[in-house]
Amino acid sequence: MSQTATQLLTASLAEGTFNQSSLNILVNNNLQATITNALGVDPNTIPSSEVVLVAELLDDSGSMSHLVDEAVRGCNLIDEALIASKQSAGILRYTRFLNGGQVHPFIELEHAPKMDSSTYVIQGCTPLYHEILTTLGIVGAKVTSFSLVGVPARCVTVVVTDGADYDPSVSGQATRKLKDDCKTVIEDLLAQENHIVIAVGINDGSTDFKKVFMEIGVPEKWILTPSNTEAEVRKAFQVVSRSTVRASQTAGSFSQTALAGFTT
Repeated sequence: MSQTATQLLTASLAEGTFNQSSLNILVNNNLQATITNALGVDPNTIPSSEVVLVAELLDDSGSMSHLVDEAVRGCNLIDEALIASKQSAGILRYTRFLNGGQVHPFIELEHAPKMDSSTYVIQGCTPLYHEILTTLGIVGAKVTSFSLVGVPARCVTVVVTDGADYDPSVSGQATRKLKDDCKTVIEDLLAQENHIVIAVGINDGSTDFKKVFMEIGVPEKWILTPSNTEAEVRKAFQVVSRSTVRASQTAGSFSQTALAGFTT
């Protein structure tokens, strides 16, 4: 029987996925139902001796409207590159929007649906911190599900946004707490040396995206800040694609890959 998020989060301490601080954050933010809904494929049905989890969190706020086509192409480019890689049979995909929620739960790469303009629906604002926290909670729970059946998992989480955190329904104090929570969870996951967090901050003319992402624990070497043009966004996705493929192919030296940063 499939395990719930509550069971997996409880097991995550013993399995070493999360420390107590991260576990408390995920539980206190009431993410259990969302995590359970995202777990997807049963680890016992995956024949690989190791897996690679690739998760994408995409900005679907109004300011992204003119970049939807490039974002769609970029997401599909990453999938196409992973499918062509040697490790494709052991790769699972997850996709989520800042406002639109889950596109699909964790699924085998070959069965992951292609992104298109009907999927990428523009709406809402930029609840960046809350959705980063949610996505990483999902990824961590999925890692634990594989760990419990003796299968190691390496993880690449890609965050793409063209704006800093903005959610009018959340107070300033709550936003600062979410920011601190993101930092705690990201640093915890990175310390396990099986996770890379890639952040793409598309220039909005005012936000220092390197500062935004470094303040929540994303290493500078894994932050891209393309200008707000189709050509630059396309190049950024190409870099992300190459780096994600490299990470998926280096089981014996994942930590060195994480330290090296982007493949340009």
